[in-house]
Amino acid sequence: MKDISINTEDIVFIILIGALVINIVGNNYRRNNNYYVANKYYLSSLIITIIIYFYFLNRNYKAYKECSNENKRLFEIKLLGTSFLIAGALCLIYFQINDPTSNLTPAI
Repeated sequence: MKDISINTEDIVFIILIGALVINIVGNNYRRNNNYYVANKYYLSSLIITIIIYFYFLNRNYKAYKECSNENKRLFEIKLLGTSFLIAGALCLIYFQINDPTSNLTPAI
């Protein structure tokens, strides 16, 4: 039998699945026109997601610092993309806080 080991990224993906489940619960509340409760679930999933994005930003920054000069440009783009994801998540959090009765689901 093969040894199964769990590394940090596996844990991050398990947490991400948990955030998706929280979002599904929020969707069920939204379908029942309980937008205020759904918003609380959406905010929770967004906060978890942004923490995960910060983990990836940190990981990508470390990889950028360690990469060769010929790959610097590629890693800059990767770092920039992760920064855009964080900016998008922050915008969604702002929207959810300022419109707690919205019938729209956040999507990242």
